[in-house]
Amino acid sequence: MDMYDASTPQPPRAEMGELLRNMAADDSERRMLGFLEEIDVALEESRVREREEGLDPSLAATLHAITGRDAAPVEYRSLNRRVREGVLSWEDFWFAPEEHAGGHRLINEAMKLAGVELGGIFSKLDEEEPPD
Repeated sequence: MDMYDASTPQPPRAEMGELLRNMAADDSERRMLGFLEEIDVALEESRVREREEGLDPSLAATLHAITGRDAAPVEYRSLNRRVREGVLSWEDFWFAPEEHAGGHRLINEAMKLAGVELGGIFSKLDEEEPPD
């Protein structure tokens, strides 16, 4: 065990400030890395749960409709063809869009379209008379 020597001069204030900043930065980094690890675990658990539940059939129909248009981008039409030929499923695509050209863009487009449809359903419900 080291003994404290009171006769040793204190480090200059500038060095103490730097030391404290470094300690705070090290702690912040450690906490941030811990938080990122928690996010990774939560995302993986969510992915497993979504895989078990499967892809909603209405989303598969939306993906099919978007990619089956004559004016769809070539990467969309390619996905549509691969699904029709049984090489790929919409569920496989949905859970790994990054593996396909234009995948994330297609996911965004499908989500927007699903949101518009959902918004229309809510509007229709809002217009209906409440039950007595």
